[in-house]
Amino acid sequence: MAKATVATAALAVAAVALVRQARQREARDAATYRAGYLDALRDVRRGLLDTHSEPEN
Repeated sequence: MAKATVATAALAVAAVALVRQARQREARDAATYRAGYLDALRDVRRGLLDTHSEPEN
């Protein structure tokens, strides 16, 4: 009985660690996506500003 309790506790600890890793990975992926999206928006804005700026003489 004690061995089963220890095994169950070890499985619970491992499950918590896996869930924590998955959440961290998801947060990191979301941050990377947001950063890429913001970079793309900046590039578009720069492109629009460049195309609508006064031509140089």
